[in-house]
Amino acid sequence: MLQVGSEKGHDASSYWGEIIGQARSYRHGVTAYCRTNGISKRAFYHWFGKLRNQHPEWKDDLKRNSPRARKNSKAGRAQPETEVVPKAKRRSFSAEDKLRILKEIDEAPPGQIGAVLRKEGIYSSHLNKWRREMREAALIPKKRGPQANPLAFELKQLEAKYAKMEKRLRQAEQIIDLQKKVSELLGVTLEPIDEDS
Repeated sequence: MLQVGSEKGHDASSYWGEIIGQARSYRHGVTAYCRTNGISKRAFYHWFGKLRNQHPEWKDDLKRNSPRARKNSKAGRAQPETEVVPKAKRRSFSAEDKLRILKEIDEAPPGQIGAVLRKEGIYSSHLNKWRREMREAALIPKKRGPQANPLAFELKQLEAKYAKMEKRLRQAEQIIDLQKKVSELLGVTLEPIDEDS
């Protein structure tokens, strides 16, 4: 370890010139040299800045290690490609897949159901749910798109019948009004119609 007291025989600039020369040629770098020899990095760079003009071979050292040089070297360095992981999607099974798997499970010999489940990547709870759907006839493949309401056709028929009856009622009222006017012109009195009946 170098002692600061060793600079007594020499002047400070020659002492630090030797130190900086040794640190520059140190295999593990300046920081490791300062740490190994108990030298303050702050003092090292203070003297480095003072003596740099007297030693032209040192001029490139700070350029190479300056923040600007580090930034430029990072900019020039190829950036590693960013791996984009696709968003996980929930696995879905078509009605055909569900029926096929249920058939395979039913045909599997005892003790082999677990192997089928592992092969398909499903749980026994899937089987329970699919069997319930099958009982409710929900596994029958359905056409895509909006489903027709079974009552819609019946409703349409009733609406048409109602409209037809309304039209006939208007015609009957017009005929009754005409009969009243004719009877008034002829002076014939009609019996009043009981509304309740």
